[in-house]
Amino acid sequence: MTLVIFVEPLQRIDDNTSNYLKSAIRIVQNNGFNRVFFIVDENNSEMKKYILTIDCRIPLNILEKNSDNELLYLFLLTPHLANNSFCFISKILVYDEIEFNNYILCCLQDEESDGILAVTKYINGDNPYCIAMNAEDKILKYSKTKEGYNWTTGGIYFLNSRILTNLKNALENNISTLDTYLKYLVTQDYSLKAYIFRSVK
Repeated sequence: MTLVIFVEPLQRIDDNTSNYLKSAIRIVQNNGFNRVFFIVDENNSEMKKYILTIDCRIPLNILEKNSDNELLYLFLLTPHLANNSFCFISKILVYDEIEFNNYILCCLQDEESDGILAVTKYINGDNPYCIAMNAEDKILKYSKTKEGYNWTTGGIYFLNSRILTNLKNALENNISTLDTYLKYLVTQDYSLKAYIFRSVK
């Protein structure tokens, strides 16, 4: 399995960033992941140099980017993600380490869903992706409107490689973010579930 971390263009290294990256890598390597890909802005030399210093038992790889098109880089990574599940993190986040570890364990036990998304009541930013879910935590609908929705996606996604099937078609239709793509997959009867985090920032 693979962890993919999409690093924001202006992300700088500080204590919080360092602790987050080390925590995420430690958790996934302890749960059977065997590779990490960092998608880093081609001009962020500080981040690229730092990644190469991380002491880790599994291979760390850097894919340089020159746009914020999440789907494009997932498409480029398809040969490495096919035939297995993977975890995608959309930016450097702040979360509870125990909560993240329990999330990974829950995802590993679920063999039926096409993906499990971290969701939270903490709404970060002006344009969050909100979701509606049923009593079994199955995601029923995505919305860009906050009104009437209690949950928002948290930027952490555990996905089965089945979701990669329609990536090329999505790119041809100018879909660029993972949430927009998953919104489309929900309408196509893909089975996506939610996992509640107290807070993801």
